[in-house]
Amino acid sequence: MSRIGRNDPCSCGSGKKSKRCCGASGNPQRLTALDRDVAWAAVKAYIYDANFDDRLLAAHEKFFGRSRGPDEFPEEHEHGVRQLFHAWLAFDYRLENGQRVVDDVLANTGLSSSARSYLQRLASSSLKVYEVVSTFPGQSMVLRELLHGQTLTIPDPLWSAELHRFELVLARILPMGLDGEPELTEPVFVLEEVDSADEVQAALQQHLLSWQTLQPGAPEAEFWTSIGPFLFGRWARLFADRGGFDDDFDDDFDDDFDDDFDDFAGETLFAEDLKKPAHVTKYLLLAPEVVAQALDGLPDCINMGPQLWQRMWPEQEDKGFDALAIMGELLVHSSIGEDRGEEVDRLLQSSAPNACLRVWTSTQPSDPEARMGLHDELQANYALYYHHWLERANEALGGLTPRAAAVSTRGRPKLVGLLKKLELDYLQALSNQAPAFDPTHLWTELQLEDEAEAPRRRPGSLPLGAETMLELLPGLSRVVKELVIRARSRADFGPATVVLPEDQHQPKLRRFLEKQVDAARRSGRSFDHAVDDAILLNEHISAIVNWELHHRKTFWVDPALAWELEHTTLQLEADLLQPPFASFVLAFDDRHTLGLAERLLSQEPGSHQSRKLQLMSVHVTHSVQEAGRLLRLHFSFDAHDQQWPYLVVRDIWLEPGAKLDEILDSQVPDLDPSTRDPFFASRLLRRLVRLVVNAILYATSAAAELVDKDKCLPAAGGKRHRRRAPTPNSSESPGGVFHLPGHISISQLRQLQAVERGRDGASLLHRFLVRGHWRRPNPKYRDQRLRWIEPYWKGPELATIIERAYKLVR
Repeated sequence: MSRIGRNDPCSCGSGKKSKRCCGASGNPQRLTALDRDVAWAAVKAYIYDANFDDRLLAAHEKFFGRSRGPDEFPEEHEHGVRQLFHAWLAFDYRLENGQRVVDDVLANTGLSSSARSYLQRLASSSLKVYEVVSTFPGQSMVLRELLHGQTLTIPDPLWSAELHRFELVLARILPMGLDGEPELTEPVFVLEEVDSADEVQAALQQHLLSWQTLQPGAPEAEFWTSIGPFLFGRWARLFADRGGFDDDFDDDFDDDFDDDFDDFAGETLFAEDLKKPAHVTKYLLLAPEVVAQALDGLPDCINMGPQLWQRMWPEQEDKGFDALAIMGELLVHSSIGEDRGEEVDRLLQSSAPNACLRVWTSTQPSDPEARMGLHDELQANYALYYHHWLERANEALGGLTPRAAAVSTRGRPKLVGLLKKLELDYLQALSNQAPAFDPTHLWTELQLEDEAEAPRRRPGSLPLGAETMLELLPGLSRVVKELVIRARSRADFGPATVVLPEDQHQPKLRRFLEKQVDAARRSGRSFDHAVDDAILLNEHISAIVNWELHHRKTFWVDPALAWELEHTTLQLEADLLQPPFASFVLAFDDRHTLGLAERLLSQEPGSHQSRKLQLMSVHVTHSVQEAGRLLRLHFSFDAHDQQWPYLVVRDIWLEPGAKLDEILDSQVPDLDPSTRDPFFASRLLRRLVRLVVNAILYATSAAAELVDKDKCLPAAGGKRHRRRAPTPNSSESPGGVFHLPGHISISQLRQLQAVERGRDGASLLHRFLVRGHWRRPNPKYRDQRLRWIEPYWKGPELATIIERAYKLVR
């Protein structure tokens, strides 16, 4: 926001010059929650005065229509809808004399100066639509006003943790809230099913032009006071389309609101009438016409109208019936009574093979492993659909394919809008623990990386999780330094020395943790949650101390290498896993690994569920104990959004003679298996642990080649600054930040990933990709380090498989 001059109108909306109002003391007037409550009490007393009844009824009908009101919305929305109506009635609606309710309240009520100031600030605000540009969960967010594009940074701990990037919200923002900062006032409504911000922006522009034609010369501020019912009607229409009401939604809103959005109304089709549970399955359509013909040909399947079918079960009346509806790019199947999703799925695959892909089902297996297997299948279907989506004509793009739209002046903005919607869908799916499609690679494939909305990371080398913690917590660096000095002063200090959390008994550390607990309690967190945070912080500190203790050894894993290592088997004895240092960090910033991590975190409730990660840094600590060796992995998942990195600690017990494949399920010997958190048995965590173990093996293998991270580009002579990989448990000192380069080109990697996303991708990789594996060296070799046989493709030309459908002959 630009600086307000002393002679400019005050931003609180009083109409006075800033120097005569909030800027009189050089600072904006700070108000209190009591001022806000007193101001609103005066407004509501005026509205619900008996003398105002007729005018209240007229305003109510204008805002809601003839048949709706706040009390007909579900309980979770009723209060918010009522608040929204009160704000519109008080600050936007014009009475018969042209005045607003707030004008009469200010003129005829003996409010204090501070309560009056709050009402004046509210009177200057308007209900508008904003797009979420970015969020810093628990702190603030950046919103863009949709019509003109101005951006505002809003400090808001609650909504910044709830909203996702690219979501559209309907809200009233005070330019100067209680604390003198911009403030998002309750209620806030999310326009959840809007296809793109461009559509809403176009609708607003059209309404503004029409209004200006009818009101020539009128200030735009009056337009915003008149548009409240339209904006609320848009949200209510979407709410009704999602089946939010218990009965049919009466269309009492202006026809302008009745836009044709794709919706999921089929989810509740017939369910309320029969009072039976509805089991829902959703499919993405690759060939809508083929699916429609197949449904017309199914026995006992009745065409009920455009894009709607009903399948009866005459031989078993108690089974009920199925409803199937084509809605845009979706086929929604709703079975009433019994769940017949699997049966209908088999019918569709036999009558319309490869024409639709199941991507969601309301019936989830109770077994965590089976549920994860289902999610993997649905993830693969998403990937396959969008693999074909790139080459298919799209109505939203004016009949162009996404590839053609990317190079079209008119199609490119629409394509960006579709990708933004996919990004938002991804974050919302993660929040709901549902199968999610990460569209990040589509921006690259369509050469849209330069668009302002494209996913991007902050420039330069990303801070590791440890560096983020040191930056976010003042005083932490002093505590870490003290612990490092004490550890190095020990008589038994050596290359294998590490400090585990249970060994950290230091007064300065204890006082630091106690202060963090006190600060968390003051911010409103419960005592138990504050203590849990302190325990996690102690784990963070342990990882940071050991990293500092061993001179910040760090290995950055190239994206191509990360993909290869993920496709490498582990068929070795645990004795061969000998980390290069007692403590070091492996850093992964490739989207494939981060996507696995995001899906893993979505299994744990919390604001981290929908964080788009920028970096996964894994602190590896290797310690030798009486019962054997312990490998402690501190997974630090960082979105670089001003929050602590999310920490997952995985202990691996290296039992002599055990196979590495087996140790991935190992645990500390004294841990009761029955008390183990299912999260740690997750297939996704297992994949990440496997990747890390392979990276550790690679870092000390004969194949490894380390490149100084700061010198990755070729020097003048065409050579890179390289060095040999360290030997296990090396005492090589001072410091080192190294790059582990991949062995395949980026273009070949993208081809392999395209095959993986294509039809029969898993089968093709299984048949034609020789997975990476490890070999012991010949006893006669001088270099006794492990040999890595990298993955390689032994099948048909990759381009052939990518460009046309490839059927396996079994």
